[in-house]
Amino acid sequence: MLSGGIRVDQLMRDNGLKALPKRRYTKTTDSCHGGPAAANLLDQGFGCDGPDQKWCADISYIWTTEGWLCLAIVLDLYSRRIVGRATSNRLKKDLAVNALRRAIALRQPLPGLIQHTDRCNQYYSQDY
Repeated sequence: MLSGGIRVDQLMRDNGLKALPKRRYTKTTDSCHGGPAAANLLDQGFGCDGPDQKWCADISYIWTTEGWLCLAIVLDLYSRRIVGRATSNRLKKDLAVNALRRAIALRQPLPGLIQHTDRCNQYYSQDY
């Protein structure tokens, strides 16, 4: 109750205001794709001695005034810098593939690089 005996809900009703409901959680990773799961070589070992030894990749979603934007990144765990990225207005396998191709073109890693991703469909495509 505010001073003067006025309640917040009454003030909101009188002014045509409504509280926005909390958004429900939306599951975005589908790991039930039937593809073979690679061994977890990273196994929570995020440290490394130099660049281009361990990369992590993920896809995120950003709300814009034009709708959702999908962002795929490849992160070098040594420098904590993004070494590859791609964006699209649709979530498709090419998004992850393009981010990886850009990272490889930029950094030209040597054999032995460990890359860690979640188990969503984009990372289990034949192209990836």
